[in-house]
Amino acid sequence: THLSNLAQEVQAKEGASGSTASSGQKAPAQQSESGKSAQKKQQSGGQESKAQGSAKKEEQKQQKEDKQQKQQKKEEQKQQKEEKQKQQKQQKEEKQKQQKDDKQKEQKQQKKEEQKQQKEEKQKQQKQQKEEKQKQQKDDKQKEDKQQKKEEQKQQKEEKQKQKEAGNQKEEKQKQKEQKKSEKEDGKKETKKADKESKETKTAQDKGSKDKTSTQGKTSTDGGEKASTAKAEG
Repeated sequence: THLSNLAQEVQAKEGASGSTASSGQKAPAQQSESGKSAQKKQQSGGQESKAQGSAKKEEQKQQKEDKQQKQQKKEEQKQQKEEKQKQQKQQKEEKQKQQKDDKQKEQKQQKKEEQKQQKEEKQKQQKQQKEEKQKQQKDDKQKEDKQQKKEEQKQQKEEKQKQKEAGNQKEEKQKQKEQKKSEKEDGKKETKKADKESKETKTAQDKGSKDKTSTQGKTSTDGGEKASTAKAEG
């Protein structure tokens, strides 16, 4: 075992130094071989015991060092683990912060776009409403102008008709006046003619009474001619 190996190493080292020390001493002449053997055995046992103690001490030292190394390694691993966890936590926090910032930025941009879109939509609606209002006003004005023109034309027509009727009445009145005048003149002419005819008749009657015989004969002749002509035509 490891302990036995260490003991042998220590024993070999100490044995060498022991033999060097014993060589400097002179063994008494009266010392017997058995005494030498016992002494040698005692020295050997003491050296072995000493070597075992040193080996045990060395082993304890080694175990202590191993334990310290193991503890140190454990501490290093723990520290590395903590450092790794710290880094992971930091990375996670940074990632979360980045994600949060990105989300806020995205929301801000989205809100900006929505506001822009709403503004454009509002402007579009206002423009459309304005155009519709202007069109309505234009249509109303055209309708009003058309109605006004229609009213004016109607009024002009009525005025024209009124003037025409007034003219017709005037013309009719003038016509009636002229007719009345004409009738009056015709009446005068008729009276004059009647007077003339009456005068002529009277003159003829006066003349006829004188030429009665002559006139009657002529009348008979004329009547015969008329009768002959009528018969021939029949």
